[in-house]
Amino acid sequence: MKQLNKNNKMLKRMLILLAVLFVIVFILIKAEDFIKEQQASDKISVIINNSNKTERLKNDIRVEDGVIYMSIDDMKNFFDKYIYIEDEINEIVTTYDDKIASINGSTKKTSAHAIKENETVYLPISEMKDVYDIQIDNIADSKIIVIDSLEKEQVQAKTKSDVSVKAKKEGFSKTVDKIEKDNQVIVIKNNNNEISEKGWTKIRTQSGMLGYVKTSKLDEITTTREAKEQTKQITGKVDMFWDYYSQYVKAPDRTGQVIDGVNVVSPSFFYLDKNDGTLKDNVGDAGIAYINWAHSNGYKVWPMISNADAGIKVTSTILNSYSKRQQLIQSIVEKCAQYDIDGINIDFENMYEADKDKYSRFIIELVPR
Repeated sequence: MKQLNKNNKMLKRMLILLAVLFVIVFILIKAEDFIKEQQASDKISVIINNSNKTERLKNDIRVEDGVIYMSIDDMKNFFDKYIYIEDEINEIVTTYDDKIASINGSTKKTSAHAIKENETVYLPISEMKDVYDIQIDNIADSKIIVIDSLEKEQVQAKTKSDVSVKAKKEGFSKTVDKIEKDNQVIVIKNNNNEISEKGWTKIRTQSGMLGYVKTSKLDEITTTREAKEQTKQITGKVDMFWDYYSQYVKAPDRTGQVIDGVNVVSPSFFYLDKNDGTLKDNVGDAGIAYINWAHSNGYKVWPMISNADAGIKVTSTILNSYSKRQQLIQSIVEKCAQYDIDGINIDFENMYEADKDKYSRFIIELVPR
């Protein structure tokens, strides 16, 4: 009887062991199948700043003659929501941070052009890397395109040993990639800006796959690129003092004055000519003295540009012409440089309601300068 019980226990142990081995083999086979399925798919995946955006694409990414194309709808979604087609010059205009570009135009010359298929416009994003300050890697073997913002922090590490990359923070999760010892990987911090969570670290492999490995498997974790911080002229609330006077009057003499609670002054230095809308100024010696007074008190100078003299029709003509908008913007930039001005206050009033979108374009085009 004792022998029978002993045999039964051994049989149970063997069955349990076989079941465990079966589960392990099943997981390994499924993991291999998952990797093969990923590689066999014709669909190109897109990773933007270590986040898989493939499912959010409105149109598939295209690659033609080594050039990577993204639809204008997806460009709006991920990079520039104000991108638009300018009918006057039949070009696509995009702005980002401190840059502006026109596709197929002279503002940003590219070796590739926008293409159109079934009413969908595609832009050569791989030719616009310096516009959006990005790095693009087309990993053909894994059919993944990786786009990294060069303004964001990047952390890298090496693997201590051969390791399987898991889809989730679980040992029995699907394997999305396998990497060897001393392989370089990108480390992805969690929402709390931490590298490790419950002993796991999210990474991006050299094949572009996103997944998790045990933190203990990583070595030489190093920040290879610091995040760029934007500098602001004004920290906190803007307290602006309007110094309004006619364009026919010189700037007031405020020598020795201190205006409490002010960090920005806005004198009426500039106006649009009533005949052709060109930018005029009444800065003169008095205006230069005003700028020096403001700067000596720590005030930023953001002069206003008025369209009161030009009127509604001249203003509309400028807003509805891409070339005239660019001419005005260039004049503003030159005036700012000439007089050491910190910014501009656009004071356009009495405009047609139909011109509101064109006015928005003017502001958007002006800001990157």
